[in-house]
Amino acid sequence: MGIAVHAAFMVMPEYGAAEFDRLREYVRGMPPVQCSFTVCTPSPGTPDYEALRPRIWVDNPEDLHDCMHPLTPTALPLREFARRYGEQVVEGIRRGPLRTERRLPRLPDLARALWAERLYGRAFRNLYRDYPRELWG
Repeated sequence: MGIAVHAAFMVMPEYGAAEFDRLREYVRGMPPVQCSFTVCTPSPGTPDYEALRPRIWVDNPEDLHDCMHPLTPTALPLREFARRYGEQVVEGIRRGPLRTERRLPRLPDLARALWAERLYGRAFRNLYRDYPRELWG
């Protein structure tokens, strides 16, 4: 029908390996779709943020409040959480209609897209480096 779909998923800091695996399988089972993934980080000034405040594990939550960095302890060690989160982001990119329908873009566009995917995935896998070393796990 020519309708583009965008699926947005929210990853919880409490996610363990089983939840990441379940999310990956769910996304793989979807029709071609653009996906985005965020980490649950309530906005400052909201009741959810106030409830979360005692569990915030960094001194500078405003520096990490971007819906990609968990503000509270993760169930998995932070480095492992970031690795799985980055893999999920890349899996979502690979579910995009251009990839799954195997439309061949122009060679320069293909090279640029593959390079961007690589850099984007690496940035998510390395987000743990934005935290103090003692939190890396």
